[in-house]
Amino acid sequence: MSDKYPKLNITEEAFANLDIPKFVESRNNLNTALKNTNTQINEIYTQLIETNRAKHQREVESHEALIQIAENTKGIKELVSLVRDGNEINKQTFELIQKLQTIMTAETPEEGETIIREVLDTANQANEDFETIQTLIGYGKMLFKLVFPDIEI
Repeated sequence: MSDKYPKLNITEEAFANLDIPKFVESRNNLNTALKNTNTQINEIYTQLIETNRAKHQREVESHEALIQIAENTKGIKELVSLVRDGNEINKQTFELIQKLQTIMTAETPEEGETIIREVLDTANQANEDFETIQTLIGYGKMLFKLVFPDIEI
């Protein structure tokens, strides 16, 4: 043997002084503590996995929401342009309606018909849609009938 390590001298007296039941109890307590620690570590690990899974799911949902927002906002410039165009058309239509209302100040049926023709010509030149033109015609005829109930138009 090596001189590096001292020689064990286990005597019968030293062996007799060993408290085996206490050693077994300590070993059992250690095993129980290790099992409890392993159970707690497993619970923490499971919670960590669930937390990471939930975090990943939130990140995926956030990413998808951002993609959807980008898709939804892509056409905003075009929408603004369409609204501006629509506002211009509405402004022109409103001006035509105002012009039609001057039928009520017409003193003769011919003057009323002239106003209706001017409005329809303006609507046709402004490329108003067919439904708008039909509405204007109906409104003009109604006003004309109110002012000149005896005249057919």
